[in-house]
Order: sequence, then C-alpha cells, then structure tokens
Amino acid sequence: MTDPRNERGMQIRREVLGDDHVDAAIARTTEFTAEFQELITRYAWGEICARPGLDRRTRSAITLTALVAAGRPACRASRADQRDWRICLISSRVSAIGPRWSIFSGLTTEQIVRTFPSTMSSESTPTFLPSGPSRAAPG
Repeated sequence: MTDPRNERGMQIRREVLGDDHVDAAIARTTEFTAEFQELITRYAWGEICARPGLDRRTRSAITLTALVAAGRPACRASRADQRDWRICLISSRVSAIGPRWSIFSGLTTEQIVRTFPSTMSSESTPTFLPSGPSRAAPG
C-alpha cells in the first residue's frame, strides 16, 4: 500500500527542486540513507511543505535564511528566481551578522583601544566607532 504523504511529498519535492535534482538524490541513496530519504520525502516535503498558510516562495526564503544563518551553503536547486535569491541572501546575511556586530556597536572607542592596544591606537581608530560612555559594555 502506498503512503499518500510520500506521494504528495515526492510531487512537491519534484516541483520545487526539479526532476534532475531529485533523480540524482535518489540515485545516490544507499541502504544506509534510504530511511532518511523516505523520512524527508514523507515528512518534510509531504507534511511540512504541504501545509497551508505559506506559499512556496515564502517557504524558499525561510529555508535559504535558515541555511545562511547556520553557515551552510545554499543550493540553487530551488526554482526561485534570481531576484528572490539576491534579496533573500542579502537580507538573511544582514540578519545573521547583525546580532554579532551589535556586540561591538555599544563599545566606545576608548574601550576598543584598551581591549586591542597592540592593533589600534586612538589615532588610528575608525571615525565610525562611537566615543564616550557606553551602556552595552562596561569599561
């Protein structure tokens, strides 16, 4: 008996990634990876991606953002257009990097020079760094 979730998952997977990509993944399947392939097709594609509420374009953007945030390479298998990919990559990279940069944005010039004395002097400190008291990092 066939599982309708598996059939629906394979349909969605092929529509999103294309037959060539899916066929190549299936061809690489081994006895060891077969259960994982079935799980991904049935659960990720057949249940999660088949849920109502988000269109495929939005789902692709979420997936790409998650890959960027995790530091993983994003495959170009999705059929999203180049403009969508560019916008999503720029936005997700800024969102992934932004919180890391904000650690430094509250530091004053004096704190940075004190922390990295061998690499910076107050004369060579970039002018875009804040000076004066800081709330984010105590001195």
